[in-house]
Amino acid sequence: MNTVKTKRTIKSWKKCASCEALFLTSIFWPKKYCNRSCYEIGRIGKPWTGKRAAIIESKCQFCNKKFNSPEYKKQKFCSISCAEKIPKHIVSKIITSCPYCNKKLQRTKKQKANRDKVYCCRSHYLKHQSILQTGLVRNPKAHFKTKCLYCKKAFKAYQHAGKKTYCSKKCRKVDGNSQISGANHPYHQMAFKERIDWHKARLTKIVKFKGKNGNFLYAHSKWERDMYKILAEAKINFKYSNEDDFKFKLSDGTVWYPDFLLPRKKFIIEVKGWRREKFNKKLKQFKKDYGKNYSVALCEFDPKLFNYKQILPRLNSVIGVF
Repeated sequence: MNTVKTKRTIKSWKKCASCEALFLTSIFWPKKYCNRSCYEIGRIGKPWTGKRAAIIESKCQFCNKKFNSPEYKKQKFCSISCAEKIPKHIVSKIITSCPYCNKKLQRTKKQKANRDKVYCCRSHYLKHQSILQTGLVRNPKAHFKTKCLYCKKAFKAYQHAGKKTYCSKKCRKVDGNSQISGANHPYHQMAFKERIDWHKARLTKIVKFKGKNGNFLYAHSKWERDMYKILAEAKINFKYSNEDDFKFKLSDGTVWYPDFLLPRKKFIIEVKGWRREKFNKKLKQFKKDYGKNYSVALCEFDPKLFNYKQILPRLNSVIGVF
């Protein structure tokens, strides 16, 4: 269609959706109908009469003053000030009790729906929340005596701080890291089925698919699932971390669960969308411990774009075998 340039915008000819007449409209903000009557016919089914909405006389529900307003608005109050005052006089209130002291409170339906004004005061709210969380009443000066789990030194801990187990941050770091990190982590002491259930419960974006034996497996990403399907279609003997129980214990105390292991070729494929420093350290440690016996290739691209014959040379050339 021919276009017309104006000072503000560029217009083009367009057919009206109702009467099919040609009219000029902007290219950037195109209109569907040529006029108001066509718009009313297209949307409602009736032409526009040109009359405004009927104005009716009504009474204010707060001050009983008469005022005029359009019929479609169904206005109840003459002004905003009257509308703001109405909850104190007309809205029906619900009687509830404070969860801490059982004092009777008056609440509106809106306050109950939004969970506002549940407690009678701020102090009762803090006390009740501390009882629910720690089992103790909130008192900033109250304290109790305990022993540090690491150095076994006696120290005082405040009640509002909860159950303190270490006397300082140093003790917590030394003892906490020794209990949780590395091979001492409870995840590495779980059985194979327990580890899979732990992944299901923890990961929100988990991919479900059918494995070689027809059973359902859970992958951490779509790339991992696609790599599994490529290896399965090529009929290669491989092990998958969420299907077979295998792991590598490293000399620094950590444990690594690679994604795919080809036992005959002693070749490991790790699918990674983003590499973090923690993984890089683990990879360097694996190279020191198992570098002579195993080779590792990182897949940092979508494996669905290639087949098995193309994917191994690409892994070797682009990423490199460690």
